[in-house]
This record gives sequence, C-alpha cells and structure tokens, in this order.
Amino acid sequence: MHRTHADPIDAPQPGPLPFKRPEGVLLCPIRASLGIFGRKWSIVVLRDLTFRSDLTFGQILARNPGLTPRVLSFRLRELRTEEMVEKVADARDERKVHYRLTSKGRDAIPVLTALAAFGMKHLSSKVFEDGKPRSLGDVFPGQAHHLLGDLDRYSTQDKGKKSAPRLSLPTSVVSSS
Repeated sequence: MHRTHADPIDAPQPGPLPFKRPEGVLLCPIRASLGIFGRKWSIVVLRDLTFRSDLTFGQILARNPGLTPRVLSFRLRELRTEEMVEKVADARDERKVHYRLTSKGRDAIPVLTALAAFGMKHLSSKVFEDGKPRSLGDVFPGQAHHLLGDLDRYSTQDKGKKSAPRLSLPTSVVSSS
C-alpha cells in the first residue's frame, strides 16, 4: 500500500495511563460499574428507557427479540434496586405501570452514548446498511454534546481535594471525520 500523506495511525500513540490505586479505593470503578451494566440485557433496557422514556414492560419486551419476560423482570428489578430505573403508575390507569430512568439512570446516558459512538465508528459494518463509519454528529446533528453530557464532571468532582486532570473527548467522537 502506497501512502502519499501522513496517516493518523503513524502518529505517536499515548501509552497506558500510569496507575496507582488511590488510598481508600476498594474496587476498580469500571469493575464496580459492570455490576450494573454488565448483566445481559441491562444496557439494552437502559438504552430503551433513554431514547423512549416511560415504557411499559410489554413495550420493552416487544422492542427486544430474544429477551424473555423472566429475564426482563429480573433486570428491571435489579435496575430498580440499583436506583437506575423507577416504576411509575400510569396517570390514567393505575393498574398499568411505566418504567423510566431516575436521576442516577440519566447519569448513564453519556456512557450509553459513548458506546453508541464506538459502535458507529468501529462496528459500522454491523450498524449501518452501507457499512460506512459515522460519528455522533453525523447521526444526531446538533445533539452529540448534549448526549455525551458533561463527562469531565466525573473526573473533576471537588471534595476538598486537588482535582484530577480533565477528560477531553476526541474530535472524531462528536464530529465528522
């Protein structure tokens, strides 16, 4: 293969981040988060409630072929226990219930959006009919920053300690390449 210009792949790549377990930290936060997100169907249920709020059990089930009523019941119960989802009675018919994200659940929207951005860029042959990669900006014009939220607030929470370095989003995530 003949290259006539500098390829971004040839650019120096950053190495692994230096890591020293902070004092008082018991478990890797990614591993702890996987306790919620890592169970089969959990992320899909959160996705449905993110992009189509106030869904009934039957609506969630119908949107996800392969998801059984028993597994959905378990996942909704776990997500409610983790305070990610709440169960709300229908205003017109109290026998009918809807599920929606809690404030804690809405904090997961940037995580889901980052996963979507990864899939659009790196798994485009499975995501799009034409197989071409896209950015969030391509698929959700004008909404990418809203969907990603303020990701860096998690790295800069000030609790009387020196702030951690701020995260920055790669341009390729939010805009066209």
